[in-house]
Amino acid sequence: MPTDPLRRACLFAPTLAAALACEPPAPPQPAAPLDVEFVGCEAVLRGPICTVAAEPAPLVLWIDAAPGRSFAASIDGADLPTTARTVAGGLQLRLTPPARGGTLELREPGHDARWSLPLRPSLRAPALAPAWASLRAGDLDAAEAALVPGDDPRTRAEALTLRRKLAFRRAQAARGEAREAAIAGALQLAEAAVRAADAADLASEIGETALAAAWLAIHGQRDILSAKTWLRRQQAAHAHDPRARATAPYYAGLAAYAAGDLRGALRSFAAGAARSRRLDLVADEQAAAAMHAVVLAELGRGDEVLAQARRAGLTAAALQPCDRAALLTNIGWSLLLLAEAGQPADDPTAALEQALALSEPGGACPDPAKADNLRINLALAALGRGEPDEARPLLGLVREHAPTGRAALWLRELEGRADQLEGRPLADAELLARDPTELEPGLRWSAAVRRGQALARAGLPTAALAVYAGAEALLDDMLRAIDLDEGRELFLAGKLRSSRLLVDLLVDLGRPDEALCAARLARLRSLRALDRAARLESLGLAARERWDAAIAEHQRRRERHGQLERDAWRFVGPAGERHDQRRELERDAAARALDAAYAALGDTAPPPRCADLRPPGPDELLLLVVPGDDGWLAFASDRDGVAVVRLPEFDPRHPAAGDLLLRPFADRLARAARLRVIPVSSDIQLHALTVAGEVVAARWPVAYSLDLPPRPPPAAGSREALVVADATGNLAHARDEARAVAAALARGGFHVTHLEHGQATTAAVTRGLGTAALLHYAGHGKREGVSGWDSALALAEDASFGVGDVLALPRVPATVVLSGCETGASDPFALAGGMNLARAFLLVGADAVIAASDVIDDALAAEVSADLYRSLDPDAPFDAPARLREVLLELRRAHPATDEWKKFRAFVP
Repeated sequence: MPTDPLRRACLFAPTLAAALACEPPAPPQPAAPLDVEFVGCEAVLRGPICTVAAEPAPLVLWIDAAPGRSFAASIDGADLPTTARTVAGGLQLRLTPPARGGTLELREPGHDARWSLPLRPSLRAPALAPAWASLRAGDLDAAEAALVPGDDPRTRAEALTLRRKLAFRRAQAARGEAREAAIAGALQLAEAAVRAADAADLASEIGETALAAAWLAIHGQRDILSAKTWLRRQQAAHAHDPRARATAPYYAGLAAYAAGDLRGALRSFAAGAARSRRLDLVADEQAAAAMHAVVLAELGRGDEVLAQARRAGLTAAALQPCDRAALLTNIGWSLLLLAEAGQPADDPTAALEQALALSEPGGACPDPAKADNLRINLALAALGRGEPDEARPLLGLVREHAPTGRAALWLRELEGRADQLEGRPLADAELLARDPTELEPGLRWSAAVRRGQALARAGLPTAALAVYAGAEALLDDMLRAIDLDEGRELFLAGKLRSSRLLVDLLVDLGRPDEALCAARLARLRSLRALDRAARLESLGLAARERWDAAIAEHQRRRERHGQLERDAWRFVGPAGERHDQRRELERDAAARALDAAYAALGDTAPPPRCADLRPPGPDELLLLVVPGDDGWLAFASDRDGVAVVRLPEFDPRHPAAGDLLLRPFADRLARAARLRVIPVSSDIQLHALTVAGEVVAARWPVAYSLDLPPRPPPAAGSREALVVADATGNLAHARDEARAVAAALARGGFHVTHLEHGQATTAAVTRGLGTAALLHYAGHGKREGVSGWDSALALAEDASFGVGDVLALPRVPATVVLSGCETGASDPFALAGGMNLARAFLLVGADAVIAASDVIDDALAAEVSADLYRSLDPDAPFDAPARLREVLLELRRAHPATDEWKKFRAFVP
């Protein structure tokens, strides 16, 4: 075979250098790809190809690049000036291309990273320029008159785009039956416009039209299925038009919210705000953020709502009139929702009145339908203040406009509320009417509550009870749409009225047993989906596989999140912002996985019945104090039945609160050996109240109960104990405490695993919890997050062991002592106090938890812990409430000048 002379020379090269010189050149490597998003094109064609307006506007580009990198821009090789800033963990560039177009290229000096985008001159038909000008000026008739037919596909598509925009504007302005016909016509034009845009390769117009149609289907027709179909069609533009990708989550959030899916809405609006921020789409970002606040308000998360509403109010003036009107409307609505839920809220009136001025005829963004919606909102605010006289003129004006659909349903509901405030009776037909299923769940619930009150006043208690029970069942359905850690307890705290009225009416009818059951079931609503210990073993194969897969995913995500937390100190400035975003993504993914796991568990659980509730134990008195519709109701239940008293003037903080609450039950208290308290919406420190001159804890052990249904008897317990101490290395008393505890447990017959300081890693603690019958933790606790869902124990290596980690454990010890701050703290605005670490352990299977309801003194906590295990009987179960009572009474005698003893509590299922 012939040999290439050059190759032969290289084979026999005399030196290594000569041989290396003969090596063929390496093949060129492809340039590293860049992830770039862009907005500012007049239109985007498939490719993508960006068209530039005759009067070029700036292009905004966002590069997914770590801080410190820089990029140069050029058009056909000629450098182009740019401005750059760090945004959302990446780099945002702003540049203005020439009208002639060309090829825009980004490159990173000294690197192979490149990105290019073809730019073309404007493709708009000159003949349609007058129509565009008239549309921008708001003269719809002139715009329509200026439309001319086109011969080529792009001109026809452009003309249909104009027709579609005109039809949508007119549909928004129409009223009554004419509005329904206008909406149907506009959606038909949208179909034609999308087909024409598809034929002309106009990706941006496909996306814009589909989103506009989805919006009209949601707000004009309440047709969620149609809206979701349009959103799926809009996805065809995602591969070519970054703006379509950035704005789609907002519209997906609208569809989810309209369907009652608060879980999906919250995530979509958060994603929409984040993606719009990258591209400096201020109006889109604010719209998503305002709707995010609306969902937060539905969930009762008042602090976050107020913060978002105030931030949005500062930016409203910089927006275009229509965007400003939408933003102010949503700000006002979120504040209204907070007020309706009984949460502290700013007055929504100013924001709503500003939006109404913009939306009325003669305003900067006239929209009759939106104006009527705002009048309804202002009337709702007036009724919330108890001022029907202010609401009546607003509602009268809406009625003159012959509203249809959702507006008509809202009008009927608010006129009914006004009648109620004015003391007017309802007609028989309205008393017996069913609540319209077209109403969103929240309005259906409030309408049912109002109708139940009217039925009760009309002397129809049986019918009223049925309506209240239906409202309670509706809350069960609504709760399924909320993630575990997104505020279920706050949401339900704003929806207590139906259960209060139901309980009140049953008490009035002389049915205290049923009233107590109704109050307990309402309180249990937010917890029963989490009561894993009662149901995990009964899962079917498919549900168990879903559970296992979701728990494994949660653990993987938590490990990644923990590593990112440990590495956070390395990153500052823009790099820190980018690192924080990655950490939040992992945290959110872990939370979603846990929610998926408990969804698999919850799907198997039928709603509990009265017979499923845990009865009082022998010699035990069960106490439940609930806010009624007028004052408070106190229930006492033992083996002899249920007693109830009304407490119109009860204040848990008053020195006489103990006598007022407990003296009516003196006979039952005299027979009781212990008290089980079920907290509802007020954090009553029953063990610290005074009755007959003596604190309650001096006479009875007190246990604070989650009121979970009974569980199967536990298997024989091990004699393993896990002691975790001072994982952060800065609590000297905690180290001394743990050593004393470990020694006492060893004397009591326990085999003790003692993890101190750097030994207390997540892996070591998780391993120890797998076999321990008793856990004693001495260290830092923190209560954070929505309703306490981010509460955690501090571990070594800057790690934390949170509520979610506890809920994902395969098992937990029967007895848990959490000697750390706020491990049993509660939220006064959340149903039953929300979530905390003590509750998490009980939900997974613990029989008793001792924890602190507030920040505690390190030295006194050590004293309590040392006394807890003194003189342990290896053959007797550890009675946490009784043992804690003895220890706290001794602490009170030893330190009479402090109230620290009040902060320790025993919690039971």
